Amino acid sequence: MTGKYEYIVLCEVNAEGNVLDEKGWTKFFENEDKLAKKHEIEIMFRGTPYGVLESYVTVYRTDKPIDGLMKLIMESGRQKYVIAARTITVSPFVW
Repeated sequence: MTGKYEYIVLCEVNAEGNVLDEKGWTKFFENEDKLAKKHEIEIMFRGTPYGVLESYVTVYRTDKPIDGLMKLIMESGRQKYVIAARTITVSPFVW
């Protein structure tokens, strides 16, 4: 999938997220993967960011504006485990 936008989302987990085990996070991310397909959003990768306060980062790619990503995030139930998030929107240069 080629995308018009890439969204880099850094998430800081809350107390409930900190005690969630590997099985719980795997279930959460599998559900997010399914919802991303439903919303035509590609998850490029997830990982641990270094040099910032946040706990994990996800990079999304899509042709949809930010409201499409927000729908995915709300449906995923991320707010149960994440206390704060920063989103960096990357769009191609327009010459």
